[in-house]
Amino acid sequence: IKDVLKSEEFRSYFIIIATAIAVIFVSLITRADVLFREYTTEEAFRHFDTTGEVLTKETLRAKVLQNLGVGADDRLTVFQAFDRFVAERGERNRWTHRTYQKLWGVKNHLLAWNPALTWEGFKEDGLYSFVAHLRTQTRVNKRSAAGVTSIKDTTVEKNISALRWFLIWADRRGLLPFKDYLEFKPKLQKMDDPIIFLEWDELMMLFDLELEDPALRNVRDVFCFCAFTSLRYSDVYALRWADIHGDHISVTTVKTNDALVIELNDYSREIIDRHAESDYPDGKVFPVLSNQKMNVRLKELCRVAGIDRLIRVSEFQNGKRVDLLIPKWKLMSTHAGRRAFISNALMMGIPPNVVMRWTGHSDYDSMKPYIAIADSAKAAAMAKFDEL
Repeated sequence: IKDVLKSEEFRSYFIIIATAIAVIFVSLITRADVLFREYTTEEAFRHFDTTGEVLTKETLRAKVLQNLGVGADDRLTVFQAFDRFVAERGERNRWTHRTYQKLWGVKNHLLAWNPALTWEGFKEDGLYSFVAHLRTQTRVNKRSAAGVTSIKDTTVEKNISALRWFLIWADRRGLLPFKDYLEFKPKLQKMDDPIIFLEWDELMMLFDLELEDPALRNVRDVFCFCAFTSLRYSDVYALRWADIHGDHISVTTVKTNDALVIELNDYSREIIDRHAESDYPDGKVFPVLSNQKMNVRLKELCRVAGIDRLIRVSEFQNGKRVDLLIPKWKLMSTHAGRRAFISNALMMGIPPNVVMRWTGHSDYDSMKPYIAIADSAKAAAMAKFDEL
């Protein structure tokens, strides 16, 4: 028997028989799979016949996938899916802390609106109901004399935009049996916020201001450095002595990873010289605060400097326009430094393409609001001839 088993003839027969059995087995499995899919599809059609639910390509696909038991996503609740979405996309796209905060804010609004929210809640009526809920929310508004006001329509729009981001993700995983969100466009009023920056005379008043408080002096220096170099606060925060090379600084921006070379002028060089003998941690050029603390101290600094011209700010709250007159110092933030550089440079007549080389802007669309400011200033200057 051993001799027979070892013979080439037996091996050939064995291979032929084994191959035939394998082919038959695969055919049976494939046929069974086809029959099962046909059955589940028929079951899906039967579901729509008996329940009266609207049959579309999307709802049929979702029901078939559910019957087939494809993946585990189809069993996720809305809030379980939201957590998975944040974890998955946040890791993949390397979200900033601010992006995580925005998405968790949306989740908190959804929980406050309907703690037992299901996927059915994202039909058109449900989405409008969520917008109505958002419009009832309040915020602490230091700009208003009331102190507490409704959230702005632009804030409602940002929340809906972030929610749509999640719904697209859920739809692609077969969690959403309808696509109402694609056509959902609530009527929300919005107005562009005024571009807040220091004009040249205000900037020089701040630059030359005598300050006894060393903390305010540091805040002044950091802000003015932004205004004389175009750097964002995050880039000045990260600026080290190794980034300074004689007559220029060379940085890779934190936000956009742009490699920039920015020449130093007399004002930015003087600010650097003020801190040349200091020994700040990690080789940093300036003693920088967190952005939030910096904004608080910057407002205090501008108040002390008398930068209090009233600025009209208009916004829509719950569909109603609200006009506010606010002292300029209350509107100041670190980003006003970068805006001051761009606006003043354009008003000095520096071509936009040159300014963009310093700022890292990649297209003119981002510069249009600043160009409009420069054109307005030119028109006002020309009007002075009429006063002669």
